[in-house]
Amino acid sequence: MPFSYNVENALAIASVLSILGWDLSRVATAIEGLQMPEGRAQFVGLSNGSIGLVDYAHNSHGLNALLQAVREHAKRRLIVVVGVTGDRIQQAGDIGAMCARYAELVIFTSDNPMGVVQSELFRVLRSRVGSTPYFEISDRAEAIKLAKQLSEKDDLIVVCGKGNETFQYISDGKAQRHHYVGDLAALTQVEAV
Repeated sequence: MPFSYNVENALAIASVLSILGWDLSRVATAIEGLQMPEGRAQFVGLSNGSIGLVDYAHNSHGLNALLQAVREHAKRRLIVVVGVTGDRIQQAGDIGAMCARYAELVIFTSDNPMGVVQSELFRVLRSRVGSTPYFEISDRAEAIKLAKQLSEKDDLIVVCGKGNETFQYISDGKAQRHHYVGDLAALTQVEAV
Protein backbone atom coordinates (compact mmCIF):
# COMPACT_ATOMS: atom_id res chain seq x y z
CA MET A 1 0.00 0.00 0.00
CA PRO A 2 1.51 3.32 -1.02
CA PHE A 3 1.67 6.36 1.27
CA SER A 4 1.78 6.65 5.05
CA TYR A 5 -1.92 7.51 5.40
CA ASN A 6 -2.77 4.04 4.05
CA VAL A 7 -0.45 2.51 6.65
CA GLU A 8 -2.31 4.52 9.30
CA ASN A 9 -5.61 3.15 7.97
CA ALA A 10 -4.23 -0.41 8.08
CA LEU A 11 -3.12 0.12 11.69
CA ALA A 12 -6.62 1.33 12.56
CA ILE A 13 -8.06 -1.83 10.97
CA ALA A 14 -5.57 -3.95 12.93
CA SER A 15 -6.58 -2.25 16.18
CA VAL A 16 -10.28 -2.88 15.58
CA LEU A 17 -9.70 -6.52 14.63
CA SER A 18 -7.56 -6.99 17.74
CA ILE A 19 -10.31 -5.49 19.91
CA LEU A 20 -12.75 -7.91 18.24
CA GLY A 21 -10.57 -10.78 19.42
CA TRP A 22 -8.54 -11.64 16.33
CA ASP A 23 -5.06 -12.96 17.12
CA LEU A 24 -2.13 -10.98 15.68
CA SER A 25 -1.14 -13.59 13.08
CA ARG A 26 -4.68 -13.56 11.67
CA VAL A 27 -4.65 -9.74 11.65
CA ALA A 28 -1.28 -9.73 9.83
CA THR A 29 -2.57 -12.19 7.23
CA ALA A 30 -5.69 -10.09 6.66
CA ILE A 31 -3.68 -6.89 6.23
CA GLU A 32 -1.14 -8.56 3.91
CA GLY A 33 -4.04 -9.51 1.64
CA LEU A 34 -5.36 -5.95 1.34
CA GLN A 35 -5.21 -4.44 -2.12
CA MET A 36 -5.95 -0.94 -3.26
CA PRO A 37 -9.28 -0.71 -5.09
CA GLU A 38 -9.21 0.23 -8.76
CA GLY A 39 -8.93 3.99 -9.10
CA ARG A 40 -7.19 4.46 -5.75
CA ALA A 41 -3.47 5.30 -5.97
CA GLN A 42 -3.14 3.73 -9.44
CA PHE A 43 0.21 4.46 -11.05
CA VAL A 44 1.05 4.31 -14.76
CA GLY A 45 4.45 4.91 -16.33
CA LEU A 46 4.36 7.16 -19.39
CA SER A 47 6.65 6.99 -22.42
CA ASN A 48 8.31 10.36 -21.74
CA GLY A 49 9.52 9.11 -18.35
CA SER A 50 6.85 10.86 -16.32
CA ILE A 51 4.48 8.98 -14.03
CA GLY A 52 0.71 9.26 -13.88
CA LEU A 53 -1.26 8.68 -10.68
CA VAL A 54 -5.05 8.33 -10.67
CA ASP A 55 -6.90 8.66 -7.37
CA TYR A 56 -10.44 9.24 -6.10
CA ALA A 57 -9.33 12.08 -3.77
CA HIS A 58 -12.00 14.74 -4.25
CA ASN A 59 -12.48 16.65 -1.00
CA SER A 60 -10.17 18.83 1.08
CA HIS A 61 -9.16 16.09 3.51
CA GLY A 62 -8.47 13.42 0.88
CA LEU A 63 -6.64 15.81 -1.43
CA ASN A 64 -4.44 17.13 1.35
CA ALA A 65 -3.42 13.61 2.43
CA LEU A 66 -2.71 12.54 -1.15
CA LEU A 67 -0.86 15.67 -2.27
CA GLN A 68 1.23 15.83 0.89
CA ALA A 69 2.21 12.18 0.42
CA VAL A 70 3.11 12.51 -3.27
CA ARG A 71 4.96 15.79 -2.71
CA GLU A 72 7.33 13.94 -0.37
CA HIS A 73 8.13 11.38 -3.09
CA ALA A 74 8.03 13.48 -6.27
CA LYS A 75 11.42 13.55 -7.99
CA ARG A 76 10.64 16.67 -10.04
CA ARG A 77 7.54 18.67 -10.80
CA LEU A 78 4.11 17.80 -9.48
CA ILE A 79 1.31 18.45 -11.99
CA VAL A 80 -2.22 18.18 -10.56
CA VAL A 81 -5.39 17.72 -12.61
CA VAL A 82 -8.40 18.42 -10.41
CA GLY A 83 -12.00 19.56 -10.48
CA VAL A 84 -14.68 20.09 -7.89
CA THR A 85 -18.23 18.80 -7.90
CA GLY A 86 -21.07 21.26 -8.12
CA ASP A 87 -22.25 20.35 -4.63
CA ARG A 88 -18.80 21.15 -3.19
CA ILE A 89 -18.36 24.63 -4.67
CA GLN A 90 -17.92 26.02 -1.13
CA GLN A 91 -14.70 23.94 -0.84
CA ALA A 92 -13.38 24.95 -4.27
CA GLY A 93 -11.23 27.86 -3.08
CA ASP A 94 -9.58 25.67 -0.44
CA ILE A 95 -9.01 22.91 -2.99
CA GLY A 96 -7.46 25.32 -5.50
CA ALA A 97 -5.18 26.80 -2.81
CA MET A 98 -4.15 23.35 -1.61
CA CYS A 99 -3.27 22.17 -5.11
CA ALA A 100 -1.27 25.36 -5.69
CA ARG A 101 0.63 24.84 -2.42
CA TYR A 102 1.85 21.36 -3.40
CA ALA A 103 2.06 21.52 -7.21
CA GLU A 104 4.21 23.37 -9.71
CA LEU A 105 1.32 23.33 -12.21
CA VAL A 106 -2.43 22.87 -11.72
CA ILE A 107 -4.95 22.03 -14.43
CA PHE A 108 -8.53 22.68 -13.34
CA THR A 109 -11.18 20.60 -15.08
CA SER A 110 -14.69 19.23 -14.69
CA ASP A 111 -15.71 16.72 -12.01
CA ASN A 112 -19.47 16.22 -11.83
CA PRO A 113 -20.55 19.88 -12.12
CA MET A 114 -24.19 18.84 -11.41
CA GLY A 115 -25.72 21.81 -13.15
CA VAL A 116 -23.28 24.42 -11.82
CA VAL A 117 -21.78 26.40 -14.68
CA GLN A 118 -18.17 25.24 -15.15
CA SER A 119 -16.88 28.82 -15.42
CA GLU A 120 -18.22 29.50 -11.92
CA LEU A 121 -16.45 26.40 -10.56
CA PHE A 122 -13.24 27.57 -12.26
CA ARG A 123 -13.63 31.09 -10.82
CA VAL A 124 -13.77 29.75 -7.26
CA LEU A 125 -11.04 27.13 -7.82
CA ARG A 126 -8.55 29.73 -9.09
CA SER A 127 -9.47 32.39 -6.52
CA ARG A 128 -6.59 31.44 -4.17
CA VAL A 129 -3.90 29.86 -6.37
CA GLY A 130 -1.53 32.81 -6.02
CA SER A 131 1.37 32.70 -8.46
CA THR A 132 1.17 28.97 -9.25
CA PRO A 133 0.64 28.48 -13.00
CA TYR A 134 -2.72 26.94 -13.90
CA PHE A 135 -4.95 26.09 -16.84
CA GLU A 136 -8.74 25.70 -17.03
CA ILE A 137 -10.01 22.99 -19.40
CA SER A 138 -13.62 21.83 -19.12
CA ASP A 139 -13.09 18.59 -21.07
CA ARG A 140 -11.52 16.26 -18.50
CA ALA A 141 -9.84 13.97 -21.05
CA GLU A 142 -8.32 17.03 -22.77
CA ALA A 143 -7.07 18.33 -19.41
CA ILE A 144 -5.30 15.02 -18.80
CA LYS A 145 -3.90 15.12 -22.32
CA LEU A 146 -2.47 18.59 -21.68
CA ALA A 147 -0.89 17.43 -18.42
CA LYS A 148 0.84 14.62 -20.29
CA GLN A 149 2.00 16.97 -23.06
CA LEU A 150 3.46 19.43 -20.53
CA SER A 151 5.14 16.76 -18.42
CA GLU A 152 8.80 15.82 -18.64
CA LYS A 153 10.93 12.95 -17.39
CA ASP A 154 10.40 12.26 -13.66
CA ASP A 155 7.42 14.62 -13.38
CA LEU A 156 4.43 13.23 -11.50
CA ILE A 157 0.95 13.85 -12.91
CA VAL A 158 -1.73 13.39 -10.24
CA VAL A 159 -5.27 13.12 -11.60
CA CYS A 160 -7.72 13.59 -8.73
CA GLY A 161 -11.40 13.06 -8.20
CA LYS A 162 -12.86 10.33 -10.38
CA GLY A 163 -10.69 7.26 -9.82
CA ASN A 164 -12.01 4.63 -12.21
CA GLU A 165 -15.45 6.25 -12.73
CA THR A 166 -16.53 6.37 -16.37
CA PHE A 167 -19.29 8.94 -16.06
CA GLN A 168 -19.89 12.58 -15.20
CA TYR A 169 -22.97 14.19 -13.66
CA ILE A 170 -23.28 17.25 -15.89
CA SER A 171 -26.92 18.21 -15.28
CA ASP A 172 -28.51 19.24 -12.01
CA GLY A 173 -28.26 16.44 -9.45
CA LYS A 174 -27.32 12.83 -10.06
CA ALA A 175 -30.31 11.73 -12.12
CA GLN A 176 -28.49 11.41 -15.43
CA ARG A 177 -24.98 10.07 -16.02
CA HIS A 178 -22.98 11.23 -19.02
CA HIS A 179 -20.32 8.90 -20.43
CA TYR A 180 -16.69 9.72 -19.73
CA VAL A 181 -13.74 7.57 -20.83
CA GLY A 182 -12.20 7.52 -17.33
CA ASP A 183 -9.00 9.02 -15.94
CA LEU A 184 -6.77 5.98 -16.37
CA ALA A 185 -8.02 5.43 -19.91
CA ALA A 186 -7.43 9.12 -20.69
CA LEU A 187 -3.84 8.81 -19.48
CA THR A 188 -3.21 5.69 -21.54
CA GLN A 189 -4.99 7.11 -24.62
CA VAL A 190 -2.67 10.08 -24.45
CA GLU A 191 0.14 7.53 -24.37
CA ALA A 192 -1.06 5.95 -27.63
CA VAL A 193 -0.96 9.24 -29.55
